[in-house]
Amino acid sequence: MFCSKNAKTTKTSTDAKAKGEGKDDGASTGSTSVARLGRLALSPIFLVGGQSAFSNAKAMAPMIEQKAKQVGLSNLPVPAETLIKVNGAGMMVLGTALGLGIAKKPAALGLLLSLIPTTLAGHAFWEEESEGDKKGQLIHFLKNTGLIGGLLAVASR
Repeated sequence: MFCSKNAKTTKTSTDAKAKGEGKDDGASTGSTSVARLGRLALSPIFLVGGQSAFSNAKAMAPMIEQKAKQVGLSNLPVPAETLIKVNGAGMMVLGTALGLGIAKKPAALGLLLSLIPTTLAGHAFWEEESEGDKKGQLIHFLKNTGLIGGLLAVASR
């Protein structure tokens, strides 16, 4: 029971929670397990995608340089290949942290910040000419927006 000096304001914890006055941070066993499963489900795409970016940075660099020029960044401060490797390594580290539940919010926010430019530059379906390419990039774009939603959910807990 929550008690105050005035006995007229005595409440049970159930009453307080029903009115939104008690602390309910979602840390019950069930919701914690669901949150853990959610993080574990989000994590692999960043591990695999980060490893792929890191390993294929040289092949991806011309596309990044072209996209940078399209948005007015003609002279990147570091080579595109280095940016891709740093992004890939970051995705692997942050994806691992997210999956293991280490610094969950910062990991989710870091992945989110990485995913936004990746989605806009790498899956610009509106720039594709063929219907097949447009549809393929739209699927990747929507997948990434779903991942962004999952990361926002983790970051908000």
